[in-house]
Amino acid sequence: MTSRRQLFTAAAGGLLVAGCGARTVTTAPMYRWRFVDDLGKTVVSPDRPRKVLCYLNLAAALWDYGVRCAGTYAVTAGDRSTSGNLDRTVTPSFGDSWGELKVEKVLAAGIDLVIVGRMRGAALLTDYDLGAVSAVLPVVNLEMHAHPASRTLARVADLAASLGGRSAQASADAQRPGFHAALTDFTASVRNPATARTAFVAARPHTMDVASPAYPIVALAGESGLPVATLEPAGARYSTSLSWENADRCRADLLLLDRRPYSQRAVQLAANPMWTTLPAVRAHQVGEWNPEPVLSWSGMAAEIRRLAAVVGRARRL
Repeated sequence: MTSRRQLFTAAAGGLLVAGCGARTVTTAPMYRWRFVDDLGKTVVSPDRPRKVLCYLNLAAALWDYGVRCAGTYAVTAGDRSTSGNLDRTVTPSFGDSWGELKVEKVLAAGIDLVIVGRMRGAALLTDYDLGAVSAVLPVVNLEMHAHPASRTLARVADLAASLGGRSAQASADAQRPGFHAALTDFTASVRNPATARTAFVAARPHTMDVASPAYPIVALAGESGLPVATLEPAGARYSTSLSWENADRCRADLLLLDRRPYSQRAVQLAANPMWTTLPAVRAHQVGEWNPEPVLSWSGMAAEIRRLAAVVGRARRL
């Protein structure tokens, strides 16, 4: 059986062999499209890429700017929290398992650019698939978590403009003020002593995971003045796990549950006595949050407004 690595190698070989013959003429390559990615690498292509394969969350952001990707990859499981307005009926998936691509499908589709999301440097693709796809296709790496949200949003908008031209740039310019307005309103609403101390959590069968500011939306909320409940050790990469017996170590007036499929919902937790005895739960101050908001100006603005609505209904206990 032909391995995925062999298929990629064969494709690369085909690209090289196509230029060989009895007479070889060497010319300098002409690159009409280039983009400097977040690894500092200048990615080039003879023409502006038209068939782009992209991490789902980033594809949703590009969609908001009018850039239509030829495909996505990510764990979806019917969840729309990371896909926003993207129409999945016209955007095929090239990989539904975490970090994996359907290599044969990528080759057959004629993809000419791959956009890889990174979380604090870690690629959201396996080393195997990233190495294989990088051997034959241009790859743009975009950091999604390591920088302030406004910088990340600007970088995604820059990529959209590079791929979609003036119309994408105009869309980004039109959306940006909405983000800043939402952030200004949120900041004004949370900067008062009565604002509920808020914990961003995920509920697992055996643990409650308390998020750190490594998540851009958590960092943005804290920087805007929201009292965010975190746990030692400070600097935990993404979250600190508490056994349910120790869940009360998280002192919070408002608990926000990860809305992705990985976390249990409040209805599932109703049978968990360790959950139901938490002060925020007893006070019915439970909501949801999205660790992977769509990284467009309008996508993040919508997330901020949803967060503001939930926080605004809670009170300090």
